[in-house]
Amino acid sequence: MNPLQRDLRPGQLIRNVDTIYRAFAEVGYHLFSEMCRASNGKTGPITVLDVGCGAGVGIESLVITLQREFPQPLRGIGMDLTPLPNYAGLPYSQRRTRLVAGDAVRLPLRTESIDFGYSVCTFAYIPDKLKAMEESYRVLTPGGRFLWETSGLDSAYPILPEIMKATEGSSVFEVREEAVLCKKGAHDSFKGFPFELVGSLQPTKKSDLFTENLHFRGSVYRAGEGLVSAAAQIVIANMIRKGWKFDPATELTKE
Repeated sequence: MNPLQRDLRPGQLIRNVDTIYRAFAEVGYHLFSEMCRASNGKTGPITVLDVGCGAGVGIESLVITLQREFPQPLRGIGMDLTPLPNYAGLPYSQRRTRLVAGDAVRLPLRTESIDFGYSVCTFAYIPDKLKAMEESYRVLTPGGRFLWETSGLDSAYPILPEIMKATEGSSVFEVREEAVLCKKGAHDSFKGFPFELVGSLQPTKKSDLFTENLHFRGSVYRAGEGLVSAAAQIVIANMIRKGWKFDPATELTKE
């Protein structure tokens, strides 16, 4: 079992600031250093986002801890599909963060409104990982950082590095074995991933939470007709042999 996952109960309710710091350290990043880079030169408030916050204990503790190091005011936002309203047992007047309900693929936040963001033990549960990565880029301010911790992920994306190479401007994403770091610059050329949805993959021996959407660039040649490239067919066949169930977005036919 991944050491990060041992610190969590169902719903990620007891994640704390130590868990978050350790997530960064285990994938070769230093949380404080990345935070400094994200807020470099900023004089106004710094906004920090936790995607998949659970009860919000982690983001609340992190904001309190980091505020001792930064002269600017820190604001925390914790987002989850169903965040708990009375997190950490703190009365509303004492909270440093606010919780919002939302989906990682449709963040309920303004473009360029987040200076620093992270997601721990959540990426594996997001079906459309490319869309979630696009959204993390969208909400970052220029110079901002967002870390997706991906350790322990049994992924349907063995070709994620290839997807990055095939996407113009995707150098904003630094892909490591157990993390993806998004770094937004002032003049990036990243406009999104030019990949189309083919269907979804799900391990036959695991829960529905591990469903993943599958994309290929140029794989669906005629919208609505489900024509899939040979390359896509090969990957789908390999994943089925490995025990994944494939559900097409439309009725698929070979190229």
